[in-house]
Order: sequence, then structure tokens, then C-alpha cells
Amino acid sequence: MESGESYTQLIVLGLVLIGISALIAWRVSARRLVVLALLWLLWPVLAMAGVLGLGSLFSPSQGSAASNAAFGIMIIGIFAVVPWLAVVVIGYAIGFVLRAKW
Repeated sequence: MESGESYTQLIVLGLVLIGISALIAWRVSARRLVVLALLWLLWPVLAMAGVLGLGSLFSPSQGSAASNAAFGIMIIGIFAVVPWLAVVVIGYAIGFVLRAKW
């Protein structure tokens, strides 16, 4: 029963991300659209790069625990960034269709 609840939460999260992305593409002025759309699209990548940069700044040695944590963040980030990009692109497509119609 618990796995069903987690799937429901993931579906709701995906729908929320699609909705936010569609609103950005639909309602943001053309002057700010490119910057805001790129920031929203690349937000997880930028956050992960910041965390990895801090990790390498405070732990320059290769075998340290922070280096292993940075590698773990990269592995987890792969599984988080790719679905984020897919869902955001779907939302942008919906938003641009709405923008063209209204």
C-alpha cells in the first residue's frame, strides 16, 4: 500500500511541475520569458553544481567522505534531473500552445 502512495505523490509532483512550467510559458511576458524559462529548466542542475562546488571547495582530497558524497549527489542527480527536464519541457509545450491560442 505504501508504494501506491509514493506513486501518487510522484504523479502529483509531476502535474504540479507541468502546471508551473505551462504557466511560465503561457503568462510571462516575452521580454522575460527566455531568462525565466531557462532558470526554471536548469534549476536542479544549478543547485547540484553549487552543492558539488561547495563539496570540492571544502574537501579537495579524492578519498575523503565529502568527495564520496559529491559522487553520490551526482548519481542521484542523474535520476532527478532527467525526469525534471522531461516534465518541464512537456509543461512548456502546453504553455506555448495556450500562448498561441490566447
